[in-house]
Amino acid sequence: MEMLEQAGVIAPKVGAVVDEVLRRHIRREDIIWPTLLALVSGRPAFFLGPPGVDKTGVIQALVRREGAVFYDALMPTIVSVEQLLVESTSIEEKPTEDGGRLIRTRDTLGRAAMAHIVFADEIWKAEARVLQVLLDLAKGGEVRHEGRLVRTPLLAFLCASNELPDPEGNLGAIWSRMTIRVKVEPLDRAGKKALVEARLRRYRQEAAGEKPTSPVQLTLEEVELLRQARPFVEVPEEIVETVLDILQELVDDESSDFSWAWSDDRRFGH
Repeated sequence: MEMLEQAGVIAPKVGAVVDEVLRRHIRREDIIWPTLLALVSGRPAFFLGPPGVDKTGVIQALVRREGAVFYDALMPTIVSVEQLLVESTSIEEKPTEDGGRLIRTRDTLGRAAMAHIVFADEIWKAEARVLQVLLDLAKGGEVRHEGRLVRTPLLAFLCASNELPDPEGNLGAIWSRMTIRVKVEPLDRAGKKALVEARLRRYRQEAAGEKPTSPVQLTLEEVELLRQARPFVEVPEEIVETVLDILQELVDDESSDFSWAWSDDRRFGH
């Protein structure tokens, strides 16, 4: 199929983007590949990890190479839905027939409402009303504003926290939507050494006046092509059976609770 052939041409560029990001963000494949998977599949992704493991930096580096609009915020600092969605508010005056004036406000949407990628950090600490909007974004990229549904250009909804929510509590609905779940660990000793070496090398290059090479760019059109081609990729039955076997083993392992991985059918077929 022509679409798959076109997607195949883009694949090496995706690999080149990953290689470039890894030169600065050492050993962060655990963030890069899930983010790309979320972009291509449209499924929300959750990253569990402590502050300082470079979650935001890696995602920003990927976004810069795609020309995408990126919105990220610490959710505890977002105290209202308007702060999450509204870029500006204007006041309009209109004369009425009785000689008075009708005053109304008009919001211009922006921020998370106009972003291709949304990254909600410390998501479980969001206000209840804000959390409802985040759930709408995670479900499909529509938000309700002034009594109407507004379609956003969202391609990927990403979020992170250093803790897990109570799946039986009021956060269970949005937690169940996180079909891509990744635990991000701090770098080990070897990783930290590689990070120091990479940063030192970069500082020396900057001090010597060396200009960095032009980064590989992945356009939004190419991302959209990958999304359109994805349903036509043939997945051998053996792979499906292997994945189901792994899930079955996890569910049957009484030492850990992986019942959620099997009980939610939204995880299958994506």
